[in-house]
Amino acid sequence: MKKITFLLALGLFFFANQATAQIRIIKADTSSGEVTIKNFSGATVDITNYRLCARQTYTTSGDFTGLLVSGNLNLASNAEVTVDWNTLTGGPFQSVSDLGLYLAAGAFSSAATMVDFTQWGGTSVPGRESVAVTKGIWTAGQFIIVDGSPFVYTGDGLQNGNSFWTTEDVLGIKNNVLFKDIKVHPNPTSNQFTITTSTILSSVKIINLTGQLVKEINHDLHNIDISDLSNGLYFIELTSDNQKGVKRLVIQ
Repeated sequence: MKKITFLLALGLFFFANQATAQIRIIKADTSSGEVTIKNFSGATVDITNYRLCARQTYTTSGDFTGLLVSGNLNLASNAEVTVDWNTLTGGPFQSVSDLGLYLAAGAFSSAATMVDFTQWGGTSVPGRESVAVTKGIWTAGQFIIVDGSPFVYTGDGLQNGNSFWTTEDVLGIKNNVLFKDIKVHPNPTSNQFTITTSTILSSVKIINLTGQLVKEINHDLHNIDISDLSNGLYFIELTSDNQKGVKRLVIQ
């Protein structure tokens, strides 16, 4: 009986860790302070009381409600939610920083409490790198290179580490203007997507992670067929007059 109980407890522990392991930070904007989190798992996960920690400055349990920018904190499968770090701290992230996502309870120094982690801009930072290394989701001394644009996660939710992060400037777009009212849905998608916006668009380009233009649309800019593209992460470059904006697109 004890052996069965132990195995059941071990199985429940493994299942819980697999579920939380697929709640990932997928974007961090050091200028605006906005952080986007995605649920890669197959079930809805309530992250209302999850916490963020950057350079050992951290949110407290329940703060995500006050930090919400868009989306739903009761995070459905494949859904995304954006929260605002600036609301908590009164300023943007530092140019050299780490960023950890944590469960609602437990020590920030505990690998069991950490859900996800990334860091940028330097060779060392007084943060939680050692916790991420212990958890097995980061390699010591690895940093995303800072270029002023937001950092984005390019993995599928199961992959970890610096090699699965890049910057939106991989597109070669300087002074990037993000159109706040633009919605791309469904996202992720497989065959087509729709762009909803009050902005008058002049062109839509789809660019892969290496910066290669794979599709350009100059007509019917709001309903776009992408059935000919391979699965993966892409960037949608939207042009209106002399302004350009970027949105992420996942094809699966």
